[in-house]
Amino acid sequence: MRPVLAAAAAVLVVGVACTSSAAQSAADPAVVADVRKLAAEMERVHPNLFHSVSRAEFSSAVEDVVARLPELERDQLLVELMRIVAMTGERDGHLGLFPLVSHARPLHLLPIRVWAFPEGLYVLASPERPDLVGTQIVAIEGRPVDEVAALVRPVVGDNESSLILRLPEFMITGEILHGLGIAPDAARVQITVEHANGERIDATLATLAGPAYWNLIEDVWAPPAPPTARTPLWLHNQHRTQWFATLDRGRAVYAVYSHATEPTGAFAASLLARARKPKVRRVIVDVRLNGGGDNTSYSPLLEALRSRTVNRWGRIILLTGRVTFSAGGNFAAEVEAFTRARIVGEAAGGSPHNYGDSEQVELAALGWTVYVPTRYAEVLGRSDERVAIDPDVPVQVGVADHFAGRDPVLAKAVAMR
Repeated sequence: MRPVLAAAAAVLVVGVACTSSAAQSAADPAVVADVRKLAAEMERVHPNLFHSVSRAEFSSAVEDVVARLPELERDQLLVELMRIVAMTGERDGHLGLFPLVSHARPLHLLPIRVWAFPEGLYVLASPERPDLVGTQIVAIEGRPVDEVAALVRPVVGDNESSLILRLPEFMITGEILHGLGIAPDAARVQITVEHANGERIDATLATLAGPAYWNLIEDVWAPPAPPTARTPLWLHNQHRTQWFATLDRGRAVYAVYSHATEPTGAFAASLLARARKPKVRRVIVDVRLNGGGDNTSYSPLLEALRSRTVNRWGRIILLTGRVTFSAGGNFAAEVEAFTRARIVGEAAGGSPHNYGDSEQVELAALGWTVYVPTRYAEVLGRSDERVAIDPDVPVQVGVADHFAGRDPVLAKAVAMR
């Protein structure tokens, strides 16, 4: 993968006009109060704000921003507050000033869905400009994409796997690009893309307000299915949180657990019934799209995986990825700790133990919402200092795999003996 995207992972459209960064003076007393409120609420709400950064470092960063308020434009202040929020460490994926949450004054994004592959950053969906689908983003406003990623990276929190997921979203947010001095205007941004044949084109796109982006792109977490190939199995049924398939001529049970929001009792019972069939040699549990939910909901499924029917060496495989997060990450941590499962895929997004159950902090004058965790989830009942759950067998989906409809992660799991 290219340098920065590897470390972190890296014309006309209908748009919504962005608010000018100069429209509201950052030196306004109400803005000063918002900055002070953010710092105070982070300290009040977070159960251990200084687990990875010292109080002195945090306070110094806040005071530096307050001192510079008279010279900061609105979008510059945005990235400075994002930088403060992101400095708290790798267990804080729930803490953030996120582009796509509901803000009173929404942030604006380019109307494209981008995904970081080992080969670089690619456009996977572009409803207003379908000719961009499949192209690699090589520059933003004339700057090489790795240079842009390096500038944006400090405002994105959590571990490396979460960075691979989240960095592209931050890199197409107009206010962030403008606040960092990458784009001259938050409302329109030029990207340079490269087609598979090496042809490069410049496309200037109008940004969309967050709610409009949600409506246009639909799913902002899972990669959309490839437009010209058969949809790989792991991207099927994305509206369902629990489902099964039979693979390898009946020798493998494929159980997809894509969100920890519903009871798992019936799902667990069905998994056990399928696993008891004489031909079955392997149970593959896929949590690559499990971004979380309620970590008290998966106990029956965990117990099924711990049963003698399933929990044997070589019989159970867990698939994880960058979207595996929060309760999904807690589930993966417990499966790793309490079963003989081998893990295949990417590192999970988020640490085995993490700060979650966020409370919203409203910055009324600025119109932004910051999420601050309220509790620490230590599901293993013991200390675990890792910041990610790494796979036993690392496998990535390359850009050629995606557009051909292949899933090398699942293929590896089926082939393992």
